Amino acid sequence: MEQANRLKQRLQRDGMCDDCSIYCDGPVSGVSRRIAHYWCSEHNPNRVFQTHCKFQQPEGVHIHCKCCGEYHDIISFSREEATRNTRKCLGREGSVRLCEHVDITWSQIEEHLTKWNTHAPGQWKDCFDAFNIQCEHPSHDTRCMFEDIPTWPRACLKTSYYDRRRVVLSLEWAPHSDTDYFKIKNNQVPASQLRELFKKYRLGAARIFLPAYASNPIPEMSCFNSDKCNCVRYETGQQDTGSSPSNLETLQCIAGHRLRRNYGWGHNGQQVDQISHRPHGLNQPPCLITEYKRDIFICRVDGKHSAFGPTHEWFHAMDPDTYPPPENPRAIPPCKNELCMNYYRKPQTYRCLSSHH
Repeated sequence: MEQANRLKQRLQRDGMCDDCSIYCDGPVSGVSRRIAHYWCSEHNPNRVFQTHCKFQQPEGVHIHCKCCGEYHDIISFSREEATRNTRKCLGREGSVRLCEHVDITWSQIEEHLTKWNTHAPGQWKDCFDAFNIQCEHPSHDTRCMFEDIPTWPRACLKTSYYDRRRVVLSLEWAPHSDTDYFKIKNNQVPASQLRELFKKYRLGAARIFLPAYASNPIPEMSCFNSDKCNCVRYETGQQDTGSSPSNLETLQCIAGHRLRRNYGWGHNGQQVDQISHRPHGLNQPPCLITEYKRDIFICRVDGKHSAFGPTHEWFHAMDPDTYPPPENPRAIPPCKNELCMNYYRKPQTYRCLSSHH
């Protein structure tokens, strides 16, 4: 165990930029750098980098949020708001981004849910059908034919995939590649073509729907496993299986791949599906639709609601640029270097003291 922890320490430190790695080099002076949760040193080889919740702390102080009517951990407020009597939590200061053009605030969701809860309690289907936010910026419309439905990113309310008692905010976008995009070689799609396609998507809404890791800047490529499938041709490192599918089978195979990150429970999970689209008929080249989804827990359908406050999942789903950094003296200051493992937008599996399960 000690050797494994030492290896973890080295890998974690190597993944940080020079400014952040000082927090892993051992005891340092100054309160601002005495970071117990992130301290890794040879003096204590069992301490490795732990991903703790940035909105909660063990035995934290809780203060009242005037807007929610509830108590939140003090680090769920900005420094300025924490000192005010009429304070509001970060969940009401920040917003969830649908794309680079549209933000969704908790007040928009709260207003809608409160209205339906007052006038039509229990009518969840009607409530869901009446909520729809989408961005109609031309850059998002990638449909193959004018007659097709525009491919706008949208936010809607629905029940979660695995638990129908949970209401989630579902973010969805499904851009098209177009039927002329893929130039198949030797009955395989070159991985470079897929990378370029996903890079184009990531210039827009895809980077919001599916955040990237420093070690994996194009996470969409994780849909494809070269050990199990021969429809994608990687430039190096792929063994020849001895057989190749036809062009039609290749694109059908590409369309069957999926990436899932904790999706289906409302825990801010993500899912990407590759779907075949044939706007010109079965015998014509297909288009590849990349369907992005993200789910954020909002409330339960089986409870009586007098108020709708931001959920813990909402806090983590908010874009870090839309609210002040939490005042947390026990955490490393967020890093703006996207190659650092402490990058402030890096997706992470966070450990929380409590959550809506």
